[in-house]
Amino acid sequence: MIVAFDFESFLIRPGLQLPKAVCMSWAEIIPNALGAAVGRSGVVTAAEGIAYLERWLRSGARLVGAESAFDVLLSVVNAHDTKALLKLWVEAYEAGRVHDVLIRQKELDLAAGCYRYEDTSDGAKPQFYRYNLAGVALRLCGIKLDKPLGEDDVDHWRLRFGELDGLPIEQYPRKAYDYALEDATATASVYIAQESERVNNPRIKR
Repeated sequence: MIVAFDFESFLIRPGLQLPKAVCMSWAEIIPNALGAAVGRSGVVTAAEGIAYLERWLRSGARLVGAESAFDVLLSVVNAHDTKALLKLWVEAYEAGRVHDVLIRQKELDLAAGCYRYEDTSDGAKPQFYRYNLAGVALRLCGIKLDKPLGEDDVDHWRLRFGELDGLPIEQYPRKAYDYALEDATATASVYIAQESERVNNPRIKR
């Protein structure tokens, strides 16, 4: 079993690098005849998400994130039993069952000889690559994520999930729900595209 996951939380601030989590989105990655596809997905409260993660970790599932180290630590500090969850994460890391699509993309590009930019054969300006979820999802999957233009875009839901703390998921505004869900489904789609790239890109196979 492979599952992509992502937390939304209160904002990071000086002295609080791991704030209170508000909700977690998730998306299954299902093998099929073409390789894999995004399966079931959803958004749950942070407490429900941590319970899901505990169950998946105990079952031996692979967990996929974007900047996953942050989300892993966020789950630990928000867990009821931090030591037990941390132990499960350490075991998963040691078994190679935790993946970060942004780190994977850097590694794939290094292997293909195009880290940070791609030279063009016609002498035009090189294509520069960004290693955040929005940039990688657009490049690999054609998915344009709804991201704020900057940290001063205070109306964007990415910066406002603290307002939803304690609210049932079914009462989330549609845009907030969709934003959270999209992070997990896009991460899953990127992972699938990377698996294809890893196997089929002749520059990586050489």
